[in-house]
Amino acid sequence: PDETASAVAIIEWLDGNRRAFTTRTGHTAITAWWCNGNVAMTGKSYLGTLAIAAATSGVPALKTVISEAAISSWYDYYREQGLVVAPGGFQGEDADVLAIDTYSRQQAPGDANRVKAKWKSRLKDISQAQDRQHGDYTPFWDVRNYRHNVAQIQCDFVSVHGLNDWNVKPRNVVKLHEALRTVGSSVHHKMFFHQGQHVYLNNIQSLDFADQMNLWLSNKLLGVDNDAVNALPDVEIQDNVEAAKWVTTPDFGYGTGVTNRQFQLGTDEPTAEFKDESTVIFNAEHDTSDSFERQIIQPDSPYSAARLWLPLLQADQDVVIEGTGTLHLRVRADSPTAIISARLVDIGSAFRLQPTASIVARGNY
Repeated sequence: PDETASAVAIIEWLDGNRRAFTTRTGHTAITAWWCNGNVAMTGKSYLGTLAIAAATSGVPALKTVISEAAISSWYDYYREQGLVVAPGGFQGEDADVLAIDTYSRQQAPGDANRVKAKWKSRLKDISQAQDRQHGDYTPFWDVRNYRHNVAQIQCDFVSVHGLNDWNVKPRNVVKLHEALRTVGSSVHHKMFFHQGQHVYLNNIQSLDFADQMNLWLSNKLLGVDNDAVNALPDVEIQDNVEAAKWVTTPDFGYGTGVTNRQFQLGTDEPTAEFKDESTVIFNAEHDTSDSFERQIIQPDSPYSAARLWLPLLQADQDVVIEGTGTLHLRVRADSPTAIISARLVDIGSAFRLQPTASIVARGNY
């Protein structure tokens, strides 16, 4: 809430509805004389998250948000269904670590020293309330769930997300979209899904993203009558076979041509079992988090005996999956507690784009 209030304060200053001064301790007021009162927020990751937070305040001057790889609920970043998890590439990070990283007063040592005691007390509160012993959804996480306030959003949205982003997982944008649908919001939500990871979309040459955003911002900030809302497709998805192919759909997981279907997992056998020795195998293979992610899904894997491989489709079936799948399992464990994780894996023979772009040719073009 503190960060949200800070972002909103800046927007209100840009709109002429809040006072600001030339220095932290001075009394000389300054206005954003160069601003027409129409504000946009954009950025990747933490910056995009601040944009979502500000939008859920309903501040009138915010005319649009372009968020890339952004968080809509901090529980979905640091926790998952009762588990303490780590965002991809940041093992051990949690809300208190992020608080230190974003503590702006450390840039001004004298100012930081004056509030040192209060800062340490606040950091201690965060460290205790985040609770790294359990993954429960508590009031601490509930107040950091921006989706509670989507009904207050007044500006149109553009969301960009990598379908292979293990840092800020795609569920953050999907659940934001679903929340907007649930409240019957009139907000136009444009979504771009690319096959990459936690990256900007600007360098993908097969999509005229910059041109589309120029059209969008010209409309939202300058009032140019260019019909941007209808000119931009509602959903654009990068194909996972042809890098330069983008598919447009009227919605994600809903709409024309999308139907709910159920598939039987595995064979007709009533039961299947495995012994989880993945930690032993992990150490024996000298794996890392990245190599484990690759190895666990291979048909011929060192972890074959420590998992269940349940075929979903026959080889001659062709199905395009759009939206979020739901898995129904009946499980029995021989220990008091157990963690079940599942992944939907394409094991077809077609070439698939890799999460990280690779160099195919060098030279100047």
